[in-house]
Amino acid sequence: MAKKRGSRRRKKESALIRVGRALNRLLIVVTSLLIALYVLPFSLGFLEETDDVVLSNAGEEVTVQVLNGCGEKGLALTITRFLRSHGFDVVEMGIADHFDYATTQVIARDDWESASRVRGVLGVGELVSQPDSTLLLDVTVIIGPDCKVRTNE
Repeated sequence: MAKKRGSRRRKKESALIRVGRALNRLLIVVTSLLIALYVLPFSLGFLEETDDVVLSNAGEEVTVQVLNGCGEKGLALTITRFLRSHGFDVVEMGIADHFDYATTQVIARDDWESASRVRGVLGVGELVSQPDSTLLLDVTVIIGPDCKVRTNE
């Protein structure tokens, strides 16, 4: 009889272990489904974008060249970072042909609307049209001394 009690006890323990494992699996499945239901609308784009996201995409697909035309050290890098933070694709950065530019020049190389958007984000600059398809970019910004953007946005 001792063997029967022991075997019953083992069956009860194994049944409890099986129930515990089943509950554990169920918990994992339910958690996975809840996560999927939470993430799915974001990945499929069902939820509306906020104003911040729309602003950060303001320069989507606009390629920009930034040239320092006033001689202030590090300004081209500062403006490059600023424009990138607003969604523009700055593909080249460097020094202009001289440092005597009185104002910032925002030069439309391909599309006037793109140059206007860059000028709007900078808040300064004279819009100029100088199409040049050999540059393979949309806008050139030559930074003048008037370009003091709010870089801590």
